[in-house]
Amino acid sequence: MKHVILGCGALALAAGAAQAERLDRSGQSILPIFEPGNYAEVSFGSVNPSVSGGIGPLGSGNMTRRFWQASVAYKQQLTEAFSLGFIYDQPFGAHVDYPTGTGYPLEGTRARLRSNAFTLLGNYRFENGFGIHGGLRLLQQRASARVAVSPYYTYDVNGTSDEGLGYVVGVSYEKPEIALRVALTYNSEIKTRLPTTETVESVLGSSGPIHSTTPITTPQSVNLDFQTGIAPDTLLFGGIRWVDWSSYTIDPISYPDRCGAPLASADCAPLIWYRDNSLTYTLGLGRKFTEAWSGSMAVTYEKNDSVTPASNLGPVSGSWGLTLGARYETGPYIVSGGLNYTWLGNVTTNIGDFSTRFEGNHAVGLGLKLAYRF
Repeated sequence: MKHVILGCGALALAAGAAQAERLDRSGQSILPIFEPGNYAEVSFGSVNPSVSGGIGPLGSGNMTRRFWQASVAYKQQLTEAFSLGFIYDQPFGAHVDYPTGTGYPLEGTRARLRSNAFTLLGNYRFENGFGIHGGLRLLQQRASARVAVSPYYTYDVNGTSDEGLGYVVGVSYEKPEIALRVALTYNSEIKTRLPTTETVESVLGSSGPIHSTTPITTPQSVNLDFQTGIAPDTLLFGGIRWVDWSSYTIDPISYPDRCGAPLASADCAPLIWYRDNSLTYTLGLGRKFTEAWSGSMAVTYEKNDSVTPASNLGPVSGSWGLTLGARYETGPYIVSGGLNYTWLGNVTTNIGDFSTRFEGNHAVGLGLKLAYRF
């Protein structure tokens, strides 16, 4: 029973589509450390969002780009009670690109955020089924943006890579005979300071560059993951993820001096910011059909925070997602795949005195995982 779930649980990468409305991409899962014995996996995913809005006859076009995700996990069972694990993932990211040639006021605006995280974890399980896990996480990130502030000038900012150190700590309870596992994990915030270059291009020429440092602190978060057998070869699984977005900003030092605020929800607001935290819920069923084949279905929900106006760099709030998965296991080899479709929530943004409605948007995700037990 305990192997059923995440025959289909390889689908975090496919389900990344469900989190396309913010910067959260991987969900920071540490579940590979609970795999039995020695274990290694590599996962790949692709998410293709479609997000557009308009002012009267002027449409924005799709202001997002397809993004690719990858992760690697390795777990070594050192003793009956203690194991070590390593996880590489890409926890946070964004790829905004308003197409040109549309006549939309923000055409040509683009932004990128990329991150890589390397996590070393230990997991100790007591004889009564309880366990503790924790470790260190090294995060590397970089960011850039080109903002069409007005028809007359454009703001550019480029932040080169910086690293920061954080930690992970959690508790768990397992009862293998009924495939029960509950794990609560806290992910600390991680502070980085990106060396930044800012410039402005206008009809009168260019100004700058201005060299500065832009602090970016990734948000703290909490993951609650569970699974339990509910019938022979049938597993109920799910989770809740809380992320402290209300304390997150990207605020280059010179941007407030140059924001006519087409990209801000208030005059001279930070380049990227959020008012509210997020709670994402997942609930699903896994089913083992044969010794080799199993499948799963999961629903993901995040509430629309109804913040108006929303940011033009992230004009989505809330989502519903459906993920279907399948897994094939032969000997020590496991192949898992999944497909996710997410309905993205509607929002209103402001560009000067005008309002833009973004609605009817969606994202599609695909995921593939290759795993090996030894």
